[in-house]
Amino acid sequence: MKSPGLHHVTAICRDGRQNVLFYTKTLGLRLIKKTVNFDDPTTWHLYYADVTGVKGTILTFFVLPQAMQGRPGSRTVTRTWFSSQDITHWKAVLTEKRVPFMIEDNNLLFQDPEGMPLGIMRTQNAKKELAIHAVTLSSDRPEESRSVLDILGVHNASLQSGQEVFLEESDAKPGTVASGMVHHVAFRAPDYEDQEKWRQALKKQYPTEVVERNYFKSVYFREPSGILFEIATNGPGFLIDEDEEHLGKTLQLPPWLEPHRKAITKALPPLGDDL
Repeated sequence: MKSPGLHHVTAICRDGRQNVLFYTKTLGLRLIKKTVNFDDPTTWHLYYADVTGVKGTILTFFVLPQAMQGRPGSRTVTRTWFSSQDITHWKAVLTEKRVPFMIEDNNLLFQDPEGMPLGIMRTQNAKKELAIHAVTLSSDRPEESRSVLDILGVHNASLQSGQEVFLEESDAKPGTVASGMVHHVAFRAPDYEDQEKWRQALKKQYPTEVVERNYFKSVYFREPSGILFEIATNGPGFLIDEDEEHLGKTLQLPPWLEPHRKAITKALPPLGDDL
């Protein structure tokens, strides 16, 4: 089996409004879903994608205002990568927006406002607009981590989609998963049957039962160094409660939370009337 690609990358931030403005106004991503963390409905869960909306992979954020500052290190995702065909354009954008960056091997390295490590690399068949392309994992048990990636079909760092997973050996102090850090990385399963095959193949990692996430179904487990992975189904997708034109315009709740909309809306930190 080989996963078709990354499904999404989920990170943590404290300031929801700042997060939306940075990823939409600076990086040009599209906010395609405003919902809540289904495990804690008093907090936002924001979904971003490339300009096509539901095509490609998704970057999401749990908005946790009381979160401590995270720290990269071993046992964490140390960088999330976008792809673009035009690195020169993004150098100009980051300069104009006063976002500090470094150039390394013709790639742009920078951080979001809460310190999340990001990168932009030029890849074949990339568009000018940004799309999630890769993650860098830092493992203190690289051989065991690689064996799990092999089960997921990540061969020579590459997925079927052309996306990549970079695995780095590290003897650094373990990092802290909090604000400015990736919470988990999700791989795509074409359907429920393939998801179950992976769940069975990964029994040594103690995967969860299937969890309903409304837009997809999920299985969670930790790879050997402790990084949280997810296997998420392609469907039913993000158009079940909004049409493509209106994605991300209003708060969307799953059916089991809809009766509590008034209380949930009151508890959520405001993003601003313009968002």
